[in-house]
Parts: sequence; C-alpha cells; structure tokens
Amino acid sequence: MHFRSSGAERAAAVVWLAASSALATARWWLLPALLLPLAWVAAAFRRGTDVDDDGVRVRGLLGSRHLAWDRITELRPAGRRVVAVTRDGHVLGLPTVSRADLKKLPR
Repeated sequence: MHFRSSGAERAAAVVWLAASSALATARWWLLPALLLPLAWVAAAFRRGTDVDDDGVRVRGLLGSRHLAWDRITELRPAGRRVVAVTRDGHVLGLPTVSRADLKKLPR
C-alpha cells in the first residue's frame, strides 16, 4: 500500500510555486523567494508511507527510513495521524496515514 499527499496539497504547492515564480522573476534578488515553494512541491510529491509484507518505509523530503515488522510493536493513532512504536520505544510518525487508514494496515 502506498499513502501519499493529497491531490489538493500537491495542487496548492504547484499554484504557490507558479505565483512565486512571477514575483521571483521580476528582479534577480527575489529569486530566493522560490526556495520555500520549491521545497513544498518536492515534499508534497515525495513524502509518504509505503507498507508491504517486509515492513513500513517512511519517505521524507531528504531521505527515507525502513522498519521491518519485527521491530514494530504497535501502530497507534496519535491525533489525526498514525505512529509506529518500535521495540526500543522510539515513536515514528507515518506521514499521510490517517486514523481511518489504520484498519487497512496489516498490523
């Protein structure tokens, strides 16, 4: 299973990038104004959670982390999101996985 950002978030990021590009191209010294919208677009398309028979892979803007099922003691809701608790007590948020998705997960 693949959990990704919603289409609305991706569209909003692209619209913000387009609006910022009009501003940033007006003057050369305004080009850094594109950095934040570019980061949001990249995060909106990259961020997510992949769940398969081997475990859970959490993808962020700059990297990813894989947790095998034998390292995960429980998946539980935390607010509107879901977190994975490892054997050593670490809590890892599962981006783009909502409470409603918890029943779809294998564990």
